[in-house]
Parts: sequence; C-alpha cells; structure tokens
Amino acid sequence: MVSVLNSFVCQKYFAWTLGAIYLLGHSVVSPPLLASEGIVFDMPGTAIAQPVDYSQAAFPQGGGKLVRIQIPISLIADLESREQVSGFSLRISSPHQSFCVIDSWPRYEAYSDVLGDVSVEQSNQQSNGLEAKLSGGWQAILDAGLMGKAQNQKSTKEKFQRRALVQTVARSGTFGRGYGVLFQFQKARNVDLFQKREIAVLAEVPQQWRADLLKVQFSAQGKSTSRSESKSIQNQQLWLTVYQEGDAAAAAQTREFQTQERSLRALAASRVAEVKKKSIPTVFHRIGVALEISDPRIPKDYLEQMIFGPEKQYLVGHSHRLPIDIRVAILDFWEAREGLVDLSFGKRTFLGPAGYQVAKSGR
Repeated sequence: MVSVLNSFVCQKYFAWTLGAIYLLGHSVVSPPLLASEGIVFDMPGTAIAQPVDYSQAAFPQGGGKLVRIQIPISLIADLESREQVSGFSLRISSPHQSFCVIDSWPRYEAYSDVLGDVSVEQSNQQSNGLEAKLSGGWQAILDAGLMGKAQNQKSTKEKFQRRALVQTVARSGTFGRGYGVLFQFQKARNVDLFQKREIAVLAEVPQQWRADLLKVQFSAQGKSTSRSESKSIQNQQLWLTVYQEGDAAAAAQTREFQTQERSLRALAASRVAEVKKKSIPTVFHRIGVALEISDPRIPKDYLEQMIFGPEKQYLVGHSHRLPIDIRVAILDFWEAREGLVDLSFGKRTFLGPAGYQVAKSGR
C-alpha cells in the first residue's frame, strides 16, 4: 500500500514538474497588445513658477508667497482605444508638503447641446358638455325632436424658462489638506477628449522656496465591452519639476534631475537581461516563481520603486543584487532629487553643471 502511495506521489510530482517546465517554456511568449497600450499621456517635465501679486489674490495667506504654474497636457490614443476611453484624471501632489494649492483651473466646465435656457409652455383645458336628442318613432314625426346642449370650458396657460441639461466635462479640487490637486476630464458629445489643453495651479510656497518636485499620477477610465461600469484602463506615474521664474541655479538643478532620471531609465532598459538573470538565477527558482510559491530576488517594478519610492530602499531586501552600475545611477538620481527637495525649503548648497551657486541656510 505504501509503495502504491509513493508511486502515486512521484507521478503527481513528475506531472507537476513537467507542467511547470511547460509554463516556463511558454511564458517567454509576449501577450497580445491590449487596447490600453494605445493610450499615451504627455506633459512637459518642467513648469516655470511665476510670482503672483498678493493684492490680486483674495486668499488668506499663511506667511508664504504665491506662485502660479501653467502646464500643457495632451492625451493621445489609437482609434480602438479612443472608443474605450470615457475620461481621465490627473493627481498632482507635493510629497514633502512644500507646495500648497490655493486654486486651480479649470475649476468647472460643463457642456450642453442647447444654447441658453429652454422655453417651456404648458396648457391646461377643461370642458364639460351635455347633449340629448329625443325623436319620435313614427315616420310622420321623424323630424320632430328635442335637443339640448350645455358646455363649460376653462383654459390655463403657463410659460416659463428652464435651464438646459448640462454634462460636466472638466472639474478640479484639492485633496490631502491642500497639498494636492485633482483634475478630472470626461467625454461628451462635440467635446474632444484628446485635444491639447492647459491646466493651471495657484499655490502658496515658503518664502525661501526656489524649486520643487511634484508627483503626477495619470489614470484613464473606460468601459469594458461586457459591462457598463467604468474602470481604470491605463495608469502612469511621473515627476514634474518646478522652479521659480528667473532663478538660473534652480533651473540648473531641475535639468540635473531630469538628466539623471533619463540616464537611469536608459541604463535599466539596456540591462534588462542581466537583471532578469540575477532576479531568477536558477531553474528551480524559475519554477517557484512560475507556480507563485516564491518571489523574484529583484522585484519586476524595482525601477519604479527606486524612482518614486524612499531613498536607501535598495539596501533592503534583495534589491542590493542589482548590477553595480545601476546602483551607482540610482545614488546619482537620489542626490539630484534631494537637491530639488532642499531647494523647496532653501536649504542646500549645490554647484550646478553650469557653475551656478545656490545659497545654503542649513538643514
């Protein structure tokens, strides 16, 4: 009985292993492209903050200064994806709470097929009547009869104006106690969701503020073919650098940050095969990952974690297994990011590529 049981277990294990190897052999085949991959959101990597005169802004001040940024944005999609997209949202937040949103534009936009108000006229008419006819049964007096009729009519007319039905196509509002702003855009008839548009933010920043780093989270919503509810079909995360108008040193720091981010992404893209090999080094590890009983030694989204996550993260867990040149690029990127964060509070000395000097006020 024991030998039969052992034979059965061995057969199951052998079949399980063959199935895992089969899955591994077919996992390298790329899946078909999804419709959401045809959606591309774009915006500049840098925005210039223009100072705003206090006398022109009727907002309570918290001791800082007012700045205004304008950001052109655009949404591009192929023909198939255009039919699916019903709207998109944009969340802009200040992770270090140095950029407090006071107002945003567009605050609210609506669309209607009707120009102006709708004229409505209602009429109510009541009528009561009685008619009777009495005729004789004989031919001789057939034309003789009695006929009576009474009628009472009452008519009422009302005329008024009613606002036409409108559909919201754009709106914005703050979140996170004012350290973030949410923009939402919806599809409507005769309103192109994929047109290039511009958003603007009025914010209060510290008096010593010179530059900043804002996190942007894009999400496109659409409706599936089988169900009517809306769902997220595309997500994207990116940084937006901001510097004060006329500040050459702050502008140099934003360019340094963008250079380091591009270099890091390009290096990671060129080392995909090596990172994958270090992530799943053995065939047994590959089987475990395919069967979801073990995790890769390097997360698949390690690059996003390094770019948008906290510093020193690569020292935790298995991320230290990254190639040495990628780890060096991560450190360079973090240094450029720290320089921008410090400039938002005026606390760093940085000698930019062009030799611009930023004053230091201490950390």
